[in-house]
Amino acid sequence: MEEKKDSRPDLESGKEAIPLYHQIVADLKDQINRNELKKGDKLPTEKWLNEHYGVSRVTVRKALEDLTEQGYLEKRPNKGCFVSQPKFEKDLSRMRSMHQELLASGITPTSKIISYQEVQADPWILSHLKCAEDETVLVIKRIRFADERPFAEQTIYLPKSLFGDFNPWLLRDHSLHDVMQEQYGVEIRYSTQSVNATTPTKERMKELELSNEKPILHIRSTVYTTDDKVCEYSDTYHVTDVVRYSFTWYK
Repeated sequence: MEEKKDSRPDLESGKEAIPLYHQIVADLKDQINRNELKKGDKLPTEKWLNEHYGVSRVTVRKALEDLTEQGYLEKRPNKGCFVSQPKFEKDLSRMRSMHQELLASGITPTSKIISYQEVQADPWILSHLKCAEDETVLVIKRIRFADERPFAEQTIYLPKSLFGDFNPWLLRDHSLHDVMQEQYGVEIRYSTQSVNATTPTKERMKELELSNEKPILHIRSTVYTTDDKVCEYSDTYHVTDVVRYSFTWYK
């Protein structure tokens, strides 16, 4: 949508007319469906839109909120409003890493490493990794991206006895499970996961570029090797605007 004021659309007004914000919703939907507004395009400012349509900023804001709720638009804090990218679907019942599935779908996965440290296993970590009391644990916190859109904040716990010289910076553009197998010979057999909805903290909203406090998914995952040893525990907070999750059940 070019920022020109000489092509104002004709919105109907009066008692019998469709509400103005519905007409704006329909017009923007039409532009998206005709690919005039493409996936990832940034919309003009609210000020420009209210002048373009000849309506109040409140009306424009209501239209944008409606399109956001319908999944046509996404708001990014301090960046503006963008045409939504298609959602990627991850089947949590499949033993395949998120990194691998994103690549297979033509999406570029990357990670930003927030912190990396070695700690002594405390009772909480011991209960998840099922390791020796004197075990040193590698703790990695990262933000995960799909085509540069943040979709998850993840904290990973690894027993140092399995991954002594682990290089966390590899995770910026490599699959954790590929690194486990190719560099450390760790073969993964299965994982267990628990999922619940939660409200994001202010810090998490900033990290994941969330514009409101709508629920996100909290997924706890424990990964086991072929000899039934725990090789990884992770705490992950997922944004469902970017990645949608599903389960497959067999009888």
